[in-house]
Amino acid sequence: MKKSSWSEKLFDMLLFIAGSALYSLSVNVFTLPNHIAPGGVTGLATVLNYLFGWPVGTASLLMNIPLFLIGYRSMGRTFAVRSLGATVIFSLLIDFLPLQPMTHDPLLGSLFGGVLLGVGLGFVLKGGATTGGTDMAARVLHQKIPYLSVGLILFIIDCMVVLLAGFQIQAEYALYAFICLYSSTKLIDVVMNGLTTEKA
Repeated sequence: MKKSSWSEKLFDMLLFIAGSALYSLSVNVFTLPNHIAPGGVTGLATVLNYLFGWPVGTASLLMNIPLFLIGYRSMGRTFAVRSLGATVIFSLLIDFLPLQPMTHDPLLGSLFGGVLLGVGLGFVLKGGATTGGTDMAARVLHQKIPYLSVGLILFIIDCMVVLLAGFQIQAEYALYAFICLYSSTKLIDVVMNGLTTEKA
């Protein structure tokens, strides 16, 4: 029983580490080079990077501090500690992983960025953590209103962030961000819930 518990914890840890890496890959390679603010705290950090040149990872980490306090109270110590670990990994990888953009086509950036982002966040959530930001808020709200999926709640919150970003960067990039958001939230639900025979 103890062995099973430790193996489950190790598996969860590997899940949220892999998810954080995929999330940071999505930002560095696809969304950030194309000025796509994919919603949430990362989207706000992307806007700050566009306006002032602030590092996206560092800005995300600083903005997540009050959200962690909320998450700690609502979700408990284990969830908050795991989420802090995922957020630190994600933030460091964004700022310090030397990756070149894969494309400067905003449509490709939004589609592939959304897919990677969704799979990454899905792994993190399945590992019993979040990367902070709106996915933490979505996880907390899902506990209160379980008939709404995590992906749908995330989509609603992030839509408001994308609209705000559209005013600061450019309306066209906000449209690309909505494509990114839609594809990422669909992938989150697939990773979280799997594909039933009926869905397939």
